[in-house]
Amino acid sequence: MLRDHYFEELAGEERYPFELLRRAIADGAAECTLPVADDASVRRIWDAVVMDHPELVRYPGLKCYAQVSGRGTVIPLEYLDADEALYARRLEGMVRAVEARLTPASSDYAVCKAIYDVIAGCVTYQSAVLEKYYRLDWENSSQLQAFAARHYSAFTPYGIVVHKKGVCQGIARLYKILCDRFGIECAWVKAASRQCGDRREGDHALNVVEVNGTRAFVDVTNGLRQEKLPIVRYDFFLCSSRVIGRQYTVLGEFGCEDERVSYFARNGLRFTNKTALRRYLAAYVSAPRRSEVRVHYDAPDMDDGELRSFCLKILQAHCREGRVAHGSARCGFFSAIIKYDREE
Repeated sequence: MLRDHYFEELAGEERYPFELLRRAIADGAAECTLPVADDASVRRIWDAVVMDHPELVRYPGLKCYAQVSGRGTVIPLEYLDADEALYARRLEGMVRAVEARLTPASSDYAVCKAIYDVIAGCVTYQSAVLEKYYRLDWENSSQLQAFAARHYSAFTPYGIVVHKKGVCQGIARLYKILCDRFGIECAWVKAASRQCGDRREGDHALNVVEVNGTRAFVDVTNGLRQEKLPIVRYDFFLCSSRVIGRQYTVLGEFGCEDERVSYFARNGLRFTNKTALRRYLAAYVSAPRRSEVRVHYDAPDMDDGELRSFCLKILQAHCREGRVAHGSARCGFFSAIIKYDREE
């Protein structure tokens, strides 16, 4: 089961300490003593708790500072100074926003997309925070602890829900919380971008979910609205290992191989040759009031720059009473906005 994925990966003797730590954090204890002395085991237990249970919005900071004492390990617990009543109210508001997009007959796909749309439509990504955090970490800087303390909420569901801004770690944790709430099997996943190189810890976070008996990756962070392209994007919504692998190396084996569950495959927006893509774009933009364009070109004969130029040329040639305001391409995905004269 994805919901308790990291607990299931623990060795048998690590599961009782897992429960001790989970209960201690949930209860707001000042410290927790684990009957484990091995540093690697303590790290696995710590990671399993905070990755399987992101609902513990008051859990301690970004690092696990453990102190071995005899045959056990004492973990001091320091908590985020949070207005939990405010967090609870605003989280319920997000739950209601998701429910408003659903019906009693909604599929798992519809639930996953509703959660994705609600988060991606209201959250601002704080790229500068994450970039500086990792730079200080890589430099082993003495400023890291103070910087992390100042920007702690950006990495948590609390920051995403209350402040509507944060980084991928907090966004992916919130996505799991809402999936758990709506009965979707979901895990929080670490990944390494190409810029991260071979670092084991990775520099990105996303999710893996189970939909209709198959697993797929969901990266809400990559779908957030941007100033130049203010639409929710679905490049990495329910995508396979092959597709997510163009930008990230996922840390862990999840077996997401089904290409049919993605947003683009389900909606007939995946193309493997230029002729089919050209025909679709010309027909789509020629229809009245079609203001947003999204396609996935899954073939090796065009890079992202060529794909963008190819699509923009067709759209502009066939656009009725409007113009292409902005378009972008990455990893084979193209998105654009059409602006009509009376919208100016």
